[in-house]
Amino acid sequence: MAQSLIDRAKWLRTHQSHAEIFLWSHLRRKQQGGYKFRRQHILKPFIVDFYCITCKVVVEVDGPHHQNRSQRIYDRTRDNILRDRYDVQILRIDVRQMYAKIDDVLEQILGLCRSV
Repeated sequence: MAQSLIDRAKWLRTHQSHAEIFLWSHLRRKQQGGYKFRRQHILKPFIVDFYCITCKVVVEVDGPHHQNRSQRIYDRTRDNILRDRYDVQILRIDVRQMYAKIDDVLEQILGLCRSV
């Protein structure tokens, strides 16, 4: 694995957004159904926000910049590559939805994990 990708993942773990810190506080230490999530996990050539190896679920926290057209196209392409290469399920969470309805978001995540 390219050292720069590892370094970038480490940097992202220490410079998480407020939204990522908030969600991580609910996912860490197997709090959700006993599933272990990793943050800023490398799935080459990308780094995903959160990943559960056991159930192969990727969780991405999408802020306002994910609403612009070019970013939506990039995200869709990236998701397709991740699905094809790693056979993962991807849940994209709008940051506003996450803050407003965290219990619903956690249920969605658990539902994906349990569906495996």
